[in-house]
Amino acid sequence: MDIALMFADISLWSFGLPPPVGLAIVVAIGYWITWRKRVQREAINNARHDLNHARRIVKELESIARGVRGRINRHHADIVSFKHRLEKLGESEDGLVGSEVCDEADRLVRSMLPLASDVAQAYYEIRRQTNLLMQITETRIDALTSVCNRRALDDDLAALLARYALNGDKFSIVLFDIDFFKKLNDEMGHVYGDKMLAQVARQIAINVDDGDIVARYGGEEFAVLLPLSELRPASKRAEKIRRAIEENLKVTVSGGVAQVQTGDDALSIISRADEALYHAKEQGRNNICFHIGGHIEREQPTATANAK
Repeated sequence: MDIALMFADISLWSFGLPPPVGLAIVVAIGYWITWRKRVQREAINNARHDLNHARRIVKELESIARGVRGRINRHHADIVSFKHRLEKLGESEDGLVGSEVCDEADRLVRSMLPLASDVAQAYYEIRRQTNLLMQITETRIDALTSVCNRRALDDDLAALLARYALNGDKFSIVLFDIDFFKKLNDEMGHVYGDKMLAQVARQIAINVDDGDIVARYGGEEFAVLLPLSELRPASKRAEKIRRAIEENLKVTVSGGVAQVQTGDDALSIISRADEALYHAKEQGRNNICFHIGGHIEREQPTATANAK
């Protein structure tokens, strides 16, 4: 039995709980621990798979580059020889110079034809390897909005949690939700809704700092991971994004912010951000709230150029 489960088992008996209830709680704890480890393991395995795949592709590209470079170097000697031969012929007063030039050019062309074929084949191989690299990208990019998808978000969040556990590097997460998006879809149509999703994603992406990670969380929700950012600076940044969307688009967003805490996993930190987001919705939407831990506060809104 896992050590954690054994201690949980002993603690529950000490509280005098009926055995069936205690057993059910222990099983639930065991299931949660197993699930958490499985999610972390899957994120690590996905990242390793992509890394190994990319390494294989880079190795192939290096091989192609070496091959093309070697062939070009060999043919470069033929070109230099042709050049020197032309210079010699230019100094000659022999009436056969014209035919000799034709012969030299013919030899050079025959030697260059294999190079042209090799370069064409290399081009095909480079395109093929590039397509494979794009497949790796596509597994992490949301096709509609061009920001990271949920898989990429889960992988990056797992990495930040691991760094926090190892080095204590704090980070924050923001969840944004487009206000009244269902109404917009119903009134304007799904094509317009999709266009608005892409525009909101772009506004978020151009208003984050280098190193921040923007992802489509699902539906009309977006997430931003802010490495090395504590709660209040993250909340200020979320307010900056909210304001930019209000000023530049025909929609508004609400946001919830949370900072990593001791004992957090992906579910717990996202849950706090989601609670803060729900609170922002209750406060009238188009605002940012941040989760301190024991309670939720609203970020002081900043004035907009085009108040609605």
